[in-house]
Amino acid sequence: MGLEHAAFLCDRIFDVIDENGNGFVAFEEFLKYMHILIDGDSLQKAEQSFKMLDIGRKGKITYQDIEKMVYGMSILWNSLTGAKGSIEAMIN
Repeated sequence: MGLEHAAFLCDRIFDVIDENGNGFVAFEEFLKYMHILIDGDSLQKAEQSFKMLDIGRKGKITYQDIEKMVYGMSILWNSLTGAKGSIEAMIN
């Protein structure tokens, strides 16, 4: 299914859920994440999106952070759909 290409996405989601950065997701961390996804307000959801892009927990998003996410998503998309085109071809 191409899920080996989803590792970067799994890493990002895990990093967002693992708030204390100890390499484990405690049940409370998981509940908080799920609560925000399901019942969170727009600010909480925006914060989760920011955390998803903030690779390395720097408190800011760099161009390279966005580039890595777009590249990773395009590789995953191509793998799942069999597309061979570039990211530009996908959005046009």
